[in-house]
Amino acid sequence: MKTKVLKLLILMVMLPLLSMAQKAYETVSYKGELNRQKIRLNLANGYIGASAIIIRFNSKSIQFTPEMGSANADGRLRFNRLKNSDHPSTDYFILDNMADAYETLPLVIKGQYYHNGKKINIKFRTL
Repeated sequence: MKTKVLKLLILMVMLPLLSMAQKAYETVSYKGELNRQKIRLNLANGYIGASAIIIRFNSKSIQFTPEMGSANADGRLRFNRLKNSDHPSTDYFILDNMADAYETLPLVIKGQYYHNGKKINIKFRTL
């Protein structure tokens, strides 16, 4: 009986500790415009793979996530549209001068949006 109570007490003490996972990055929002539509970059400073680009129009939004967990050797990071079986898409973003973590966040992040083979230059600015 004492061992069951002791095990239960240990479990009760350990459960809150197990659920206190801390994220190792800070999310910073940037805003931009694409063909008169508002776009937002949620930059995960410290883990770039958790970043996202969101295009909002009317009551819908489209989300793009990084293709890889880090930028390539040139500092470029591609964001692909989240898979949606109703609307297959070849649209994507490529952002320049990306880093896994920034000591000082950039005021502007530049890149390109590719839609139907056309390239559109974009800029994201801090909110």
